[in-house]
Amino acid sequence: MKLILTFIFLVTLQLKAQNLEEYQWRNRLLILFGDSSTEAFLRQKQLLTKEKAALEERAILIFEGNRELQEQLQLNAEFEGIILIGKDGGVKHKKPFTVQPEAIFSMIDGMPMRKAEIRNKKKS
Repeated sequence: MKLILTFIFLVTLQLKAQNLEEYQWRNRLLILFGDSSTEAFLRQKQLLTKEKAALEERAILIFEGNRELQEQLQLNAEFEGIILIGKDGGVKHKKPFTVQPEAIFSMIDGMPMRKAEIRNKKKS
């Protein structure tokens, strides 16, 4: 099972708009939008996938966005960057490439739901 989870974190998947609800209340989503062959996209993906333990700890999955999802999230067609979707399904952050993983983790760690997760982990 752990091997499967590791594989999920290391592989960027295509996410369809209707699938967003499947992850609600279970995972945070980092969605990368843009041409997957550009240097900025590849650099962002590389920076994120190096942080396997931090991603897993925060229940973050990484996906490549598509046109359908871009429309659902009402993004400009030219947007190239990341969208962070919280466990509640809401867009928490939108930023052009390149975003340092530490900045993303810091933002998530400041969210009330994440603070509760940290407290509950300390209790167990």
